[in-house]
Amino acid sequence: MALANGQIYSFYKGRPTRKLLVACTPVGNVSFVSFAAGGAMSDKLLVKESGILSKFIPQDTVLADKGFSIQELLLPCQVNLVIPPPWRRKNSFHLKMMPAQNKSQMLQFTFNV
Repeated sequence: MALANGQIYSFYKGRPTRKLLVACTPVGNVSFVSFAAGGAMSDKLLVKESGILSKFIPQDTVLADKGFSIQELLLPCQVNLVIPPPWRRKNSFHLKMMPAQNKSQMLQFTFNV
């Protein structure tokens, strides 16, 4: 029982948690749902073990939350990672802020953890 609690305990949240990796298309359709992992599993390990990397094709673009540093996992797949700046009312992220070459390819998958 102690081992199981250690695997699901999240030091970030301060309690036992589970986490899922959910990917969505640009129009909001859910395109991928990972297995439920313990809260102690890192985001990077969840991405690696979930199988989502095999779903990408070269030149896909992933939009991820800040702190979700998976660039080294995406590079071998030739997938671009976009992390928008922190959201603030007067300085919110907008598609106009993205380079033109990325707009045509955006977004095959969106990460939200």
